[in-house]
Amino acid sequence: MSLSEYLQEFLPKDTRFDVLHVQSQPKVAKNVVCGLSEDSTCIKIQHFIVLYSQKVPVIGLEVHRYVIIHRDHTQLLLFVSKADTAGLISVPSLKVGLVVKSCLKFILQLDLGQCLGKVLPRYPTFESVEKVDTVADSLKFLADISAGRESFNPKTHYVGFEPKNPIIAQICMFTRPEPQYLFPNSGKNHLKHQLSGESLLRWWIRIIDELVTELDFHGNTKFKVTIPGAEKSSILKYLPNEKWEVGDIFSSQESDIAVYKIPLLPDDPKGRFLEHLVVEGRAKSTSIQRFWLELSARQEFRLGITVGVIGVSGELGVPALEKVKYEEMVVFRKKKFLKLKLFVTGEDYSSVEEINSFNDIKNVFGDEVFSSIVGRMEIPSQESTISKPSIRAPPLVNDLTSMIRRRK
Repeated sequence: MSLSEYLQEFLPKDTRFDVLHVQSQPKVAKNVVCGLSEDSTCIKIQHFIVLYSQKVPVIGLEVHRYVIIHRDHTQLLLFVSKADTAGLISVPSLKVGLVVKSCLKFILQLDLGQCLGKVLPRYPTFESVEKVDTVADSLKFLADISAGRESFNPKTHYVGFEPKNPIIAQICMFTRPEPQYLFPNSGKNHLKHQLSGESLLRWWIRIIDELVTELDFHGNTKFKVTIPGAEKSSILKYLPNEKWEVGDIFSSQESDIAVYKIPLLPDDPKGRFLEHLVVEGRAKSTSIQRFWLELSARQEFRLGITVGVIGVSGELGVPALEKVKYEEMVVFRKKKFLKLKLFVTGEDYSSVEEINSFNDIKNVFGDEVFSSIVGRMEIPSQESTISKPSIRAPPLVNDLTSMIRRRK
């Protein structure tokens, strides 16, 4: 089963789509949190997903997956980096939120055992050369290389890892309304789904809440949300049910040192501020409490727009999708992965006539990177407003702290 086959049940019936889903080759990376034990191994994987209709991008999603293998458990950190709509064409009854949630659900259910069987080492290594068993074999192998009869490229060799149960899954993301994230110049398209900061935060919280419920997270699951710079009382109005609390999933003690608890993630304001603390020489003395306080004063959080940080952590209860075969997935090395991504993110989406990424990607990378499907989901008479955000322009100002008093 591929992602496209999985999505068929969540796309409008009898409507044809093309799905682009590319994964980067799993690679050993630097730990995303400073101070982790040297016995811990971090493997990084990127996912890039685009849903096309009539050869035009409709929805795009970029997700970073980190698998951190500890001595007694495996930590699966899913960072939702970017999600966007192009707004170029209308697709009746398409539920954007349902598609996004289903993509995240698919990624979280991928079999880690298959995924970690073929991992690029962080540095070139000869450890995986199975043919070298004895000194004589080693000498012969080196002689063959010198004579040109044999070649060895460290980049073509892999290492394998076994995930250790239990698997503790974490989902984290940063919500901030922007005109466009993945589709340049699409912000003015009248069909584009744009929400205010407040509406976007509520929309994502509902999606994550549904996702975690369907995946049966258990084992003291934490549901957290915070708005840096906002009073606790103003954040409470965003919590959909009693499971959710104000705070973050990274630390339970305000006195903890932030750099040892908060992950350093790509294109994330928390990570940028951590790097700023390192440059200033304050990284090892800034507490979690101080971190959030100072973060709220940075540019991303003080422009009058509601900006949220969502996090969920718990033991993954649903088993892996057995029908998904890792060897059937489209997996590219980093350079090729980024090249393909640029075909999508490098276009001008102000006009549908300018879009060529579908044909360009096929010409360069082959037909196999796309999967054509027809939706199977029956459309009920009343459509959910949760899964399909209303189309509206973002307001100029959102009150972060609810401290503005209006005259009666």
